[in-house]
Amino acid sequence: MKQKKTKKKWQRRLLFFDVEYKTDLLMQQFSKPIIASLDGIVMGGGVGLSYGCSHRVVTQRTKWAMPEMNIGFFPDVGAAYFLNRAPGCIGRYLALNATVLRGADVCHINGADYYMNDENLAALLQEISHINWHEENRDNKLHLLFSKYAEEPEIESGKLANLQGDIDRHFKHDTVENIISSLEADDSEFAQQTKLNMLSKSPVSLKVTLTQLIRGEEKSFEACLKTDLILAKNFMEHDDFYEGVRSVLIDKDQQPAYQYRQLADVTETFVDSFFTN
Repeated sequence: MKQKKTKKKWQRRLLFFDVEYKTDLLMQQFSKPIIASLDGIVMGGGVGLSYGCSHRVVTQRTKWAMPEMNIGFFPDVGAAYFLNRAPGCIGRYLALNATVLRGADVCHINGADYYMNDENLAALLQEISHINWHEENRDNKLHLLFSKYAEEPEIESGKLANLQGDIDRHFKHDTVENIISSLEADDSEFAQQTKLNMLSKSPVSLKVTLTQLIRGEEKSFEACLKTDLILAKNFMEHDDFYEGVRSVLIDKDQQPAYQYRQLADVTETFVDSFFTN
């Protein structure tokens, strides 16, 4: 069943996503350096804004995620482009689990360029603000500044590198059912927790998102954003998205009553319909 909506409400919703994705693309294509200070919570739209920036900095306080799976949506803002550039199958794992990362792991997936503690970040930004950039070689000076303040994160602060083999083994499969089967056959704590986490998500979101990532493997950032706009439009016509929002953001009962409850309820034809304009 599709949500009823007025034409004006529909246009406003679609306009929001259109402007958001155009802004993300502008950030990537902008001719001047843009420094993204990811010192805190950076999720969803914040990731999209920061991805295309020329200098992305994370700290020990960073909490980075694409959490859309938790509300029956999909990881948008070009995620099919940048998550596919994470090592191995980590992008699929992050998308399907809405995993929250700390700074070291954001660097590991190429979601940031530099790691530094928050005090060094404050000092860096202070020094940048006092430089006369008309008298400096911009690129050389920025390189020197970031080399001065950046540091290697503590080894124990990153987890993904140690999980790389497990993630690749389970998430190499091209269907959600096969990923779940692979996890079920592994009695490790990681596999069992991951399986339960995935099965708590909307089956429609899981299947559409995996297809989105597979189809986006060879696409440009701009092409992925165009696909995202089509997907966003179709999710806004899908009741399970509104039910996910209700359960997490409105009533906060964390008990979504999805129309499509099982993976078997979601056919390949239905998934394909989300990619049709």
